[in-house]
Amino acid sequence: MRLSRAVATFGGVGTLPGAPGTWGSLAALPVGYLLHALGGFALLAVATGVVCIIGWWAARAEEAATGAHDASEIVIDEVAG
Repeated sequence: MRLSRAVATFGGVGTLPGAPGTWGSLAALPVGYLLHALGGFALLAVATGVVCIIGWWAARAEEAATGAHDASEIVIDEVAG
């Protein structure tokens, strides 16, 4: 699996059947909770910024690799949200 695909699909969560955006949001909740528990709001805010930057790169790389614009399996934007 390409690194960009792993990031864009949040480790493959976006490939789950049904509603990939919902799965992405649900998978991000425990990660966000853990980050908040470990470092408070500051760590969660920094992680959100990092996910936005890395997610932007991954989504663009996946679009270039597959030719699919706004593919449903790309859920890194839900994770950042």
